Amino acid sequence: LPLFALGGLTPGRLPEVAATGCHGAAAIRALHRKEGAAAFCAAFPEAGRRGGDAAPW
Repeated sequence: LPLFALGGLTPGRLPEVAATGCHGAAAIRALHRKEGAAAFCAAFPEAGRRGGDAAPW
């Protein structure tokens, strides 16, 4: 998401991004929650694993 990388994606624009079906929208939404990184890890536990079936990113 270039807008996110450039700092142009704000929490208010998340519904617009989610409506596009972008897979990253859920992750971005989690990161913008009050709990931040903890919420991201809870929503996407596979992202925190190393090796094996860990997410490629």
